[in-house]
Amino acid sequence: MLEYRATPWLIEYAHHPELASELEDLGLVPAGCLVLDNGHDLSLEWSAAYEQDIQRYFLENAERPEPILVTPDGTVSAEVGDWYGGASLRVRTLLADGALVETKLRWPVFPPWPKRMQHGRRLTDLETEMTRHCARGRSIVVADGSPAQVLARHRDHVSEAERERTTVAVPLRSMDDVENIANAAFAHAQQVETAGLLLVGVLHVVGGLLAVAALLLGWLVGPWWLCLFAVPVVALAWWASVPVLVIARRWKRWRPPFPWVVQRRSRILTPGA
Repeated sequence: MLEYRATPWLIEYAHHPELASELEDLGLVPAGCLVLDNGHDLSLEWSAAYEQDIQRYFLENAERPEPILVTPDGTVSAEVGDWYGGASLRVRTLLADGALVETKLRWPVFPPWPKRMQHGRRLTDLETEMTRHCARGRSIVVADGSPAQVLARHRDHVSEAERERTTVAVPLRSMDDVENIANAAFAHAQQVETAGLLLVGVLHVVGGLLAVAALLLGWLVGPWWLCLFAVPVVALAWWASVPVLVIARRWKRWRPPFPWVVQRRSRILTPGA
């Protein structure tokens, strides 16, 4: 089971230490690192769906620490990572009502896709891919420029969310808080992806029912050639799986909300605690 685990500050093993140094120069304080823990299984079998060079990237970077820096007041955490050879920066703030506010440095390259989904890439764009986990209670925006510009955009983003939700930012107390937020966001991202797969499942069921209906009509009522429609209906439902899954990434209403805004008992942090 994949989950984030907090570790001590291990900058010597991390990608892009220069970005972490730049954040320190802006006043952020090193807090530790996050590691995406794959348990005892380093085979990364799930990566088999990707091209070989991408599989190698996943294997070489498995469990590499990602530095975490926080603002002195503890309300902002910045995560430094690597995005297929380029620097990655994700800034987060948790609000008192359980909402999560995120600002991401624009990815340097389009993310790799599984081989069977390649023909759907033209139906999306980088902005959509970066914000596809945005949902009720989780706001994500993309920023360009230097780390200072990303932090400035995040401050504006948080202010907008605080006004809209009439709440305030919650200070982090330790790396345990950072770990809890990262795992909650990761689990929510998986829920969003599952919602898209369920939509494809509905498409397959509808296609199957139409195919059965065509067979029954052709066999019991006639004319017989109605049975021939079963094959193209099934083929169309299968072929449309990827386009429907990609297009669904743009439909925010289909996405489940961030759990901490609807399940108050699951919230880890409270103001002043």
